[in-house]
Amino acid sequence: RFKACLAKSEKRYRQALDHTKTVFTWEGRTGDHLVIALHGNQQNNADSKKAWDFLLGYGYQVDYLQSKELDSYGVFRWDEEGSGPNQLMCALEQARAQE
Repeated sequence: RFKACLAKSEKRYRQALDHTKTVFTWEGRTGDHLVIALHGNQQNNADSKKAWDFLLGYGYQVDYLQSKELDSYGVFRWDEEGSGPNQLMCALEQARAQE
């Protein structure tokens, strides 16, 4: 019975991965000092905003990058062994291209 539940869970996880995407809030340069905040494991961009929005008061532009690697429902992780490094490099290239 456990193996059947595990197989169903793994199938649903793989299906969910097909529909997730990296979320980058960057829309262009709006300030002189830029911070790109990555969420922690089992977090998302909303969690990052709570932690890093205080920098706006110091004149920083703060943008957020949310991984597409699912950790659980609605929360994500960064994994060096997964697509995390590639996601980060793509976001940085996007930001550089729009400067």
